[in-house]
Amino acid sequence: MKKIFLFLMLGVLMSFTLQAQTGSVSGKVKSAKNGQFLERVQVQVLGTSNMVYTDADGQFLITGVSVGKHLIELNQEGFISLTETIDVVEGKNMSLGTLVLEVNKFLPSLDELDVTSITDEEVDADLGDMAVSGILNSSKDPFNAAAAYTFSSARFRRRGYGSEESGIFFNGIPMNNMENGRAYWFLWGGLNDVTRDQTVSDGLAPIDNGFGLFGGNTNINTKADSYRKGTKLVYSMSNRSYRNRAMITHSTGMMDNGWALTGSVSKRWSEEGYIDGTSYDAYGYFLSALKKINDHHSIGLTVFGAPSTRGGSGASFQAAYDLVGSNYYNPNWGWQDGKKRNAKMQKSHTPVAILKHYWDVNSKTKVETSIAVIKGESGRTALNWIDAADPRPDYYRNFGIYPSNAHNAEVDADFKNNSQLNWDAMYKANQYNNPDYIDADGKNYGKQARYMVEDRRQDIDQIIADINIKHELNKNIQLVGGANYNSYKAHTYTLVDDLMGADFIWNTDKFADRQDPKIILTEQVRIDRVQNDYDYYLEHGEAQKLKEGDVYGHDYDAHVDKISGFTQANFSYDKFDYYVSLGVTQTTMWRDSKVRKGLFKDNSFGQSKKLNYFNYGVKLGATYKKDGKNYFSANAGYMTKAQSFRNVFLSPRTRHTSLNDKGQYNDEKIMTADIGYAYRSPGFKLKANAHYTKFMDQIKTMGFYHDESRTFVNSIQSGVDKTHMGIELGFDYKIIDELSLVGAIAVGDHTIDSRPMLTMIADNDDKFVVENEPVYVKGFKETGYPQQAYTIGLKYSSDKYWWVGVNANYYREMYLSYNPLRRTKAAFDRYASSENYGDDYESSELFTGLLQKVTAQTQLDDQFTLDFNIGKSWRIDYKYYININLSVSNVLDNTDFITGGYEQSRIKTDSKFESEYDISQFPPKLYYAYGRNFFLNMSFRF
Repeated sequence: MKKIFLFLMLGVLMSFTLQAQTGSVSGKVKSAKNGQFLERVQVQVLGTSNMVYTDADGQFLITGVSVGKHLIELNQEGFISLTETIDVVEGKNMSLGTLVLEVNKFLPSLDELDVTSITDEEVDADLGDMAVSGILNSSKDPFNAAAAYTFSSARFRRRGYGSEESGIFFNGIPMNNMENGRAYWFLWGGLNDVTRDQTVSDGLAPIDNGFGLFGGNTNINTKADSYRKGTKLVYSMSNRSYRNRAMITHSTGMMDNGWALTGSVSKRWSEEGYIDGTSYDAYGYFLSALKKINDHHSIGLTVFGAPSTRGGSGASFQAAYDLVGSNYYNPNWGWQDGKKRNAKMQKSHTPVAILKHYWDVNSKTKVETSIAVIKGESGRTALNWIDAADPRPDYYRNFGIYPSNAHNAEVDADFKNNSQLNWDAMYKANQYNNPDYIDADGKNYGKQARYMVEDRRQDIDQIIADINIKHELNKNIQLVGGANYNSYKAHTYTLVDDLMGADFIWNTDKFADRQDPKIILTEQVRIDRVQNDYDYYLEHGEAQKLKEGDVYGHDYDAHVDKISGFTQANFSYDKFDYYVSLGVTQTTMWRDSKVRKGLFKDNSFGQSKKLNYFNYGVKLGATYKKDGKNYFSANAGYMTKAQSFRNVFLSPRTRHTSLNDKGQYNDEKIMTADIGYAYRSPGFKLKANAHYTKFMDQIKTMGFYHDESRTFVNSIQSGVDKTHMGIELGFDYKIIDELSLVGAIAVGDHTIDSRPMLTMIADNDDKFVVENEPVYVKGFKETGYPQQAYTIGLKYSSDKYWWVGVNANYYREMYLSYNPLRRTKAAFDRYASSENYGDDYESSELFTGLLQKVTAQTQLDDQFTLDFNIGKSWRIDYKYYININLSVSNVLDNTDFITGGYEQSRIKTDSKFESEYDISQFPPKLYYAYGRNFFLNMSFRF
């Protein structure tokens, strides 16, 4: 690394000695509709980082433009992009004169489209969630547009990256979750019209507000004076997650008193979405205010939030789908009092406030300082039961495929007739054959719940401080740097939500006394072990009797503090632009529990040890500008990253134990590079790249119920090495002025390169269930998304203000998430024994064949879909604008499109492998893409 660092620094120093010939470009921009000059038009020298915005008089000036021919592109929402060619002469200002932008009367803005074609349930699932930043991108790049919208229904991940590998910023403030690194777009759900101003950087490309993440970065600008003055009303209809959407947005523009204000409110709702039992009730609110103090100082405030309540859906077995007759069967709901009730309701409301000071020190230096507060709550309800039968209708024992049911057709018929939750039966179980609890003094406390609904909560309290400095050293060199402090606390606990007619529940751990039956415990030890709040038990002599609204089980704070800084140099010369950036981060994390568990008296209460990690990153890149149309680029980077809180702490619900305690911690390392080519002309746009990323020492975790331990366990795969390589291509070709051919291709090869080490730790025991067991998955493909995606389409734009488009899409190389336990040597040995195959059973041809069947990775079928969109717009007296557009996805109604799923954690390990082992006894759970679905959007702007 020292050699790499010295090499980079030498490159930077050499850059300062280079001489370049530059000039400047100026002009004015006005609207064709009314002749008024346009403010906030983005003007960029293509292929460079030179970009400015027009002022209130429509004027712009770009300095430091290298000598030679360039393409100058002008963009503003609502207008057709304009590209002009200019030949820059050394030392001169080249004027483009007055440029006229035509109103975009053909195509809807991308923010008019519905970005929730991926279901909320799929995004929330921990199964290969897509890079959500891709959903947000409204870039004009043809590949970005395809990745963000066309491919989203297939849960496509650009380059195979998860959302934790792509950065999301609001006014320069990082928004990725501190506990797991993911970007949760629902924090600003329904606020489409005020989050459209985005600066998108692909991959390692430099950004101004931080070192960034290697999967690309998006900064959403909500500065109040950046919005067009006026009012916009929107109403939408859909059959996806919600049925209705209404939005209103109003902007004052910059007023004479130096104030600019923008506000927006929205509502999305439905009694039931595409999937049965999935209600939806969501709101959005937004306010941005800017006060221009003088020519050098401005203060901006942005406040937004998106409270929502919705019913969740879940994956199930194919057997359940087939018996019910629909691949959209949802086991989470049942009838109660004539209404559908969902057991898994998801509620969230996490408001964000950002206060920002803009200081233009002079024409060369700008300083921005910010402070942000994120504070809110989220929860998911779920059923819990104590000494009672599992109420889930798709519980595996309820199917004929379960061994003891002997493929009984009557069992399957019973499921078909009782495929939803039976709320009445659970209420009755709490009331009947359930005696009251009467203490030693004769006091009657009523009935203990056998079934209840719990609310699994996480309340976030976060504060962020940020400073960013940009300085133009000379016409060719810009220096950028900054520092960020991010303090995060997540209060994680469970509430008693509904006792379902019962009176109380004991605050005890039902799994605590489920351990090796060979170990004999005294009654007092057993009582101690089951206490969720051991200190309460010591004080009162019994466990706490909980009512609705009380905290049940775990109750702890997850703390993550980060201090980060970066420095970056951007260089622009005649034929080359290049950059180099360095970033460092200090991360501290710890657990702080409010209760002491009886199982882990000495390792569960108060603060854990504070774990500290220092990480760094370096990236550099260059662009060669052959001429005004052809651009070649290359980028490379190396960085280390601290593992996330949820990966470091082995069982955070129950105790302080971490990977560091076990000597199993390593930082994640990433090495990545890409090369690209872009061609831009008025009639043809093409962008292509080849990319390579090497991940080292990743950690993968999952939690599940372990039959033998009879408790929940956490599974940790450490030492996961992966290689992601592939190509991307996007194009937009005008066949004639009104008709364009568009397409995008992503071909990836995302493979696990190592044999990770598996460790499993139970919630009810400090001993490992499995410790450092190799997982034989080397060569497995990454799961949960298509590694190959293709689309080609036609779009027609009429001069009568209407448009129509169609896209054909094809997806390949999709795989189910695998169960690592099935690929361990311990599992292999249990599949067979010398009793059945002799001492040399591993060489048995029969055993080898069956073993391959059990351990092979499951590949999903290739899929084809067809999408269609049509729209019409009206302009009335150059004052009023009406837009109607309809998009229909999966026109051919492909309802057999499995987008993902996961293998069960259960393994049948009967020693009579040949005669009794049947992998179908525990089939995987699957997610399906929506069939034919639509989104109709209508807007009125004035």
